[in-house]
Amino acid sequence: MSGRPIVVTTPVGIGITYIPVNRYSQYTTAQCNLLAAGTFQVDYTLDDIVRPVTNPYDTSATEGAGTAPASAMWSQFIASGTASTQGNLSVQIRALRVNITAGASPQVRITIIQSAEPVG
Repeated sequence: MSGRPIVVTTPVGIGITYIPVNRYSQYTTAQCNLLAAGTFQVDYTLDDIVRPVTNPYDTSATEGAGTAPASAMWSQFIASGTASTQGNLSVQIRALRVNITAGASPQVRITIIQSAEPVG
Protein backbone atom coordinates (compact mmCIF):
# COMPACT_ATOMS: atom_id res chain seq x y z
CA MET A 1 0.00 0.00 0.00
CA SER A 2 1.34 3.43 -0.93
CA GLY A 3 0.95 6.71 0.90
CA ARG A 4 0.01 9.98 -0.71
CA PRO A 5 2.52 11.20 -3.26
CA ILE A 6 4.86 14.03 -2.31
CA VAL A 7 5.05 16.53 -5.17
CA VAL A 8 7.71 19.26 -5.06
CA THR A 9 8.57 21.81 -7.72
CA THR A 10 12.03 23.31 -7.28
CA PRO A 11 12.58 27.06 -7.48
CA VAL A 12 13.66 28.27 -10.91
CA GLY A 13 17.44 28.33 -11.25
CA ILE A 14 20.56 26.48 -10.21
CA GLY A 15 20.55 25.22 -6.63
CA ILE A 16 19.62 22.44 -4.21
CA THR A 17 16.19 21.51 -2.86
CA TYR A 18 15.97 19.17 0.16
CA ILE A 19 12.90 16.95 0.60
CA PRO A 20 12.34 15.04 3.87
CA VAL A 21 10.42 11.77 3.36
CA ASN A 22 8.83 9.05 5.48
CA ARG A 23 11.81 7.28 7.05
CA TYR A 24 9.76 4.15 7.82
CA SER A 25 8.90 3.38 4.19
CA GLN A 26 10.87 0.53 2.67
CA TYR A 27 10.40 1.47 -1.01
CA THR A 28 10.67 4.86 -2.69
CA THR A 29 9.88 5.75 -6.31
CA ALA A 30 10.63 9.18 -7.75
CA GLN A 31 9.48 10.59 -11.09
CA CYS A 32 11.36 13.72 -12.18
CA ASN A 33 9.94 16.01 -14.84
CA LEU A 34 12.26 18.67 -16.19
CA LEU A 35 10.05 21.75 -16.67
CA ALA A 36 12.72 23.96 -18.25
CA ALA A 37 16.01 22.97 -19.86
CA GLY A 38 18.77 22.16 -17.41
CA THR A 39 20.88 19.43 -15.81
CA PHE A 40 19.94 17.86 -12.49
CA GLN A 41 20.68 14.91 -10.21
CA VAL A 42 18.71 13.37 -7.34
CA ASP A 43 20.48 11.98 -4.26
CA TYR A 44 19.30 10.30 -1.04
CA THR A 45 20.57 10.17 2.52
CA LEU A 46 20.10 7.93 5.53
CA ASP A 47 21.09 10.84 7.79
CA ASP A 48 18.48 12.81 9.72
CA ILE A 49 18.64 16.30 8.20
CA VAL A 50 15.36 17.41 9.79
CA ARG A 51 16.51 17.49 13.43
CA PRO A 52 19.61 19.72 13.44
CA VAL A 53 20.28 19.58 17.20
CA THR A 54 20.01 17.04 19.99
CA ASN A 55 16.83 17.26 22.05
CA PRO A 56 17.85 16.76 25.72
CA TYR A 57 14.33 15.53 26.52
CA ASP A 58 14.32 12.80 23.85
CA THR A 59 15.41 9.55 25.50
CA SER A 60 14.80 7.37 22.44
CA ALA A 61 17.85 5.22 21.73
CA THR A 62 17.36 5.54 17.97
CA GLU A 63 17.08 9.32 17.87
CA GLY A 64 20.05 11.57 18.22
CA ALA A 65 21.35 14.81 16.90
CA GLY A 66 20.47 15.59 13.36
CA THR A 67 22.93 16.37 10.61
CA ALA A 68 23.14 19.62 8.67
CA PRO A 69 22.10 18.93 5.06
CA ALA A 70 25.49 20.04 3.71
CA SER A 71 27.25 17.61 6.08
CA ALA A 72 25.02 14.61 5.38
CA MET A 73 26.33 11.63 3.43
CA TRP A 74 24.50 11.66 0.09
CA SER A 75 24.32 8.78 -2.40
CA GLN A 76 23.25 9.02 -6.02
CA PHE A 77 19.65 8.00 -6.68
CA ILE A 78 19.00 9.37 -10.17
CA ALA A 79 22.07 10.08 -12.28
CA SER A 80 22.75 13.53 -13.63
CA GLY A 81 20.80 14.15 -16.78
CA THR A 82 18.97 16.61 -18.99
CA ALA A 83 15.70 14.70 -19.49
CA SER A 84 12.72 13.62 -17.41
CA THR A 85 13.41 10.31 -15.68
CA GLN A 86 12.50 8.07 -12.74
CA GLY A 87 14.17 5.83 -10.18
CA ASN A 88 13.33 3.23 -7.54
CA LEU A 89 14.96 2.50 -4.16
CA SER A 90 14.43 -0.34 -1.70
CA VAL A 91 16.16 1.32 1.26
CA GLN A 92 14.65 3.21 4.20
CA ILE A 93 15.82 6.75 3.44
CA ARG A 94 15.43 10.00 5.37
CA ALA A 95 15.54 12.65 2.63
CA LEU A 96 16.11 13.39 -1.04
CA ARG A 97 17.87 16.33 -2.60
CA VAL A 98 17.40 17.66 -6.10
CA ASN A 99 20.61 19.30 -7.29
CA ILE A 100 20.17 21.47 -10.38
CA THR A 101 23.62 22.16 -11.78
CA ALA A 102 23.14 23.90 -15.14
CA GLY A 103 20.67 25.72 -17.33
CA ALA A 104 19.36 29.22 -18.04
CA SER A 105 16.15 28.88 -15.98
CA PRO A 106 16.00 25.20 -15.03
CA GLN A 107 13.19 23.75 -12.92
CA VAL A 108 12.27 20.19 -11.87
CA ARG A 109 9.00 18.75 -10.57
CA ILE A 110 9.58 15.57 -8.55
CA THR A 111 6.79 13.20 -7.56
CA ILE A 112 7.73 10.79 -4.76
CA ILE A 113 5.71 7.70 -3.87
CA GLN A 114 6.63 5.56 -0.87
CA SER A 115 5.31 2.22 0.29
CA ALA A 116 3.34 1.88 3.49
CA GLU A 117 5.32 1.32 6.67
CA PRO A 118 6.75 -2.18 7.00
CA VAL A 119 5.11 -4.59 9.42
CA GLY A 120 7.03 -5.47 12.59
